[in-house]
Amino acid sequence: MNAFSPSERRAVIDVGSNSVKLLVADMGARLMPVLKLSRPTSLGRGVFRRGRLQHQAIARTVSVVAEFVARAAELHPASLQIIATSAAREAANGQDLVEAIFRATQLTVELISGDQEADFLFHGVMNQPELRTRPLLIMGVGGGSTQWVVAEGGVARLGFSARLGTRRLWEDCAPGDPPTRGDLVRLRQVVTDCLRREVRPRILPRLTSPSRQKFCLVGSGGGLNALAKLAAVELPGVGELARLSAGQIRQQIDRLQGLSAQERRQLPGLNPEKAESVFASAIIYEAVMVEFNFAELSLSRHGLRSGVLVVPQTRVGEPRSWVAGSGPVPCLPGTRPPPSPAARGIATDGAPTPLGLNPTVCLPGSRRINPP
Repeated sequence: MNAFSPSERRAVIDVGSNSVKLLVADMGARLMPVLKLSRPTSLGRGVFRRGRLQHQAIARTVSVVAEFVARAAELHPASLQIIATSAAREAANGQDLVEAIFRATQLTVELISGDQEADFLFHGVMNQPELRTRPLLIMGVGGGSTQWVVAEGGVARLGFSARLGTRRLWEDCAPGDPPTRGDLVRLRQVVTDCLRREVRPRILPRLTSPSRQKFCLVGSGGGLNALAKLAAVELPGVGELARLSAGQIRQQIDRLQGLSAQERRQLPGLNPEKAESVFASAIIYEAVMVEFNFAELSLSRHGLRSGVLVVPQTRVGEPRSWVAGSGPVPCLPGTRPPPSPAARGIATDGAPTPLGLNPTVCLPGSRRINPP
C-alpha cells in the first residue's frame, strides 16, 4: 500500500453512466472519507443503444461537476481529479462532454479504460486490511460495465472489464413498469449469457488458490449498498465485512420485481436515484453467485474512487485519454508543491479558472484541453 503524509487530502469526481459522484478523503494510514456526494444525471441514457450522449444529459452532468468542483475546493484538497467511465468513453461524442466540463471548470477529464477501472477498483478494495490476505473475486457493477479482479495476498492476478452494467442491461431488455415475470426471466438470461460469453472463460481458470483457501466474492458499488439497506443488512464499519446471502438477494429481486419505478422510489431506506439500478444490480449479483457457486457476497466499503485516490498520480496519468492540447491543468487553491517541483517537471499556472480557483502547482503529467 502507498504511504501518505498524514495531512494530505485528495479529491476525485467520478462521471458515471448513472450519476456523478464526489469523494474527498484524507490519506493517512487509512483512507478516511471527508465528504461523499452523489447526484443522478443519467448521462448514459441511450448511449449503449444509439452510441451518443444526449445534449440535455451533457448539460446536467456539467452542472453537477461544476458544483462538485466548488464543493471540493471548500475543503482545500491537495489535488482534484475528474474521471469518466463507460458512457463517456463509448459515446461517439464523448469529447463534447470533456470539452464542456473544461469550459465550465478549466479542469481536464480523464476518460479511463475498462482495464483502468478494474485496476482502480482493486486498489480501492485493498484499503481494507481484512481483505488483503484472502483469495478474492472482486466485482464492481456500474451503469455501463462491470469490472472484475481475481486477487490473492494483496496481488491482482487478473483484471478486466465486461460490457455488463445496470443501465446497459435495462436498456437492452426494456422491461415493463412494473417488470413482468417474463421480463425477469429475460433479464436473468441476458446476464447469464454475458457471463458465459465474456467472463467465465477468463475467470474460472483463476479461481483456484495456491494456498487452497476458499475464494471470497466481494462487491462494490452504490447499487449493492442500496440492496444491502433493502435487506436490512447493516453496512460494515472499519475492520468489518457485511455480507449478503444468495437467498437474501433473491428475496429482494422477488420483492422489487412486482413494484413500479415510482413504488421502488418510495421504499423506506432506498435512495430514489437507486430505484432502477438496485433491481438490475441484484440480478447481476445473483447471476454471478449462481454461475460461480458463491453462497454469499461481501460488501466492500471502498471501490473505484478510493482506488483513484490511492494510486500515485504519476501512475494515474499514464496513459491519459486527453483530447489534443498542451499545458498544465489548473489546480485548487492552497495546494502544496511537492519536493523539487522543477526536477519532477511540474508546471505552474497563474490564470484563474471560471470558478475562481486560483491555481498553484498542477498535477504531474496533466494536460489542458484547448478551449473550443
